[in-house]
Amino acid sequence: MRIQHIDKYFNELVMHFKKQTLIPIFGAGFSSNESTLYGSVPSGDDYKTFMINEIVQAKKLSNKDKNELAQLPFSQICDVYEDNENTNENTRRKYIVQNFIDVNLCVEKKLLLSVKWPYVYTLNIDDSIEHNSKYNCVILPHREINNKIFEEKKCVIKLHGDANEILKFKDGYKVFSSKEYLYSLIENHVLLKKLQHDYIYQNIIFIGCSLNDEIDLKALNFS
Repeated sequence: MRIQHIDKYFNELVMHFKKQTLIPIFGAGFSSNESTLYGSVPSGDDYKTFMINEIVQAKKLSNKDKNELAQLPFSQICDVYEDNENTNENTRRKYIVQNFIDVNLCVEKKLLLSVKWPYVYTLNIDDSIEHNSKYNCVILPHREINNKIFEEKKCVIKLHGDANEILKFKDGYKVFSSKEYLYSLIENHVLLKKLQHDYIYQNIIFIGCSLNDEIDLKALNFS
């Protein structure tokens, strides 16, 4: 992986784009702070703060406990937050409804999605990409893929699950907590294998990705 200013590799990026070998991975920074019907998409830090406050309020934690909790990575805070003994399931569901559904992207980001990518990956569960672009064929984890779909439709590969699926189905799947990351590494082998193949044989460009706590990408030696 090379981390450089985009100007240094601009011509190279253009070449790979023309050859249709440039594949984007959109992270939390891409959709964060964009509006929804009832709120806005949180950044990783925003979501982390919300979870901590909910845990502190529910468990009546001291400031010392709160500070210790804040030192944990996002995935471990999520482990605590999603335990029914620590927070309310209805509160967690309401937050998803208000902040991850019906996302309205700004013009600049819509323009970025108007680019003719072969397909796109996202680490986000929100619907910002499929709701604002032609990349509206959602590819979900834990399912066998008919690879012809990538030739027939404009696809968004949602590596960490989809908010609408989470709300609709009991087995709705996401990857936020460390437990969910572990499960993903074991069970989400189809999409992770495709991503690894693209990383080796295509050219991956990360857009809005912090790469701080993506355990699955670290396992694939992406960071």
